[in-house]
Amino acid sequence: MNSMDNFINFLQKYEEKDILILCHDDADNDAIGAGFALTELLGGTLAVPQKISEHAIELIKKLAAKVIVNPDPAKYDLTIVVDTADGQQLPNISLDNFLLIDHHPTNTLKEKAMSYIHEEVDATCQLVYALYKHLEKPITPAVALSLAAGILGDTVQLTKASNNAISDLGSILQDGNIGYSTVLNTFRVSGKLERKQKLIAATSAKLHDFDDVLLIFSNTEKNFLYYTAMMFLELGADIALVVYKASDWIHLRLVKSNHCLTSHSAIDIIKEATKEAVIENLWGDQYFSGFKGRGDYAQIISTIFEKIKDYKEETEEK
Repeated sequence: MNSMDNFINFLQKYEEKDILILCHDDADNDAIGAGFALTELLGGTLAVPQKISEHAIELIKKLAAKVIVNPDPAKYDLTIVVDTADGQQLPNISLDNFLLIDHHPTNTLKEKAMSYIHEEVDATCQLVYALYKHLEKPITPAVALSLAAGILGDTVQLTKASNNAISDLGSILQDGNIGYSTVLNTFRVSGKLERKQKLIAATSAKLHDFDDVLLIFSNTEKNFLYYTAMMFLELGADIALVVYKASDWIHLRLVKSNHCLTSHSAIDIIKEATKEAVIENLWGDQYFSGFKGRGDYAQIISTIFEKIKDYKEETEEK
């Protein structure tokens, strides 16, 4: 029996039971999109451990989704964990009976799950879409919006999307009878506060010119890191480093365009810079990486700059 069939067999045992759909902390569009689509498919409660990422707020508004914070899985008959690769991403959450749907290359939770759907694709939303198709369930406009926004979010608006992700996106839009522009609108902040913070970040950022690599660095007043970083890439930066400090917590995003330092990963740069830090969350891939934790701020930033310079020199030597 394949993983999809095994997963569905477990779902059938919990029909009409109380289900918790749990996203990773600081949930992004892929987590929220996959979680929302599952609640529409199975019923249940959508939740995050502590917070929702700032760039997923717009999607939640457009879906009119209800998301609870700090749930107790023991109060539910079943928990389905989505878009989560490691228990570190679920602070203060204790799991017992749970299923898993995730797309990350390495996953430490699946061995503990009763059943799972785990495949290395661009977004967890693709796997939830595959579940819908396997069950022959209709894709409503709201579900289509949630799944499409998740794919766009994890592929940095298709700049690093595989052919399969693009194909799935097209099928989702067609099945749900929505336009691509509708999905793009979930990435455009509408609130005055969010727009103001983007403008403040843009006018206070520092531009560093490493010959043919333009790096822009900004400290933000609010935790709107995703929007700010993507804005800088849209303006023409090759690399964007955006940081928000709250008390002794450091929130950081490092994003690079798909033509810049192609032999080196953003996640490797952040791992090197934060190896002495206390890490609450560290994630990413070749092009987009995020960090939340405590550490020597000046040392972390300087190490990131040093690694980028080193990698650039290595690339030139080759």
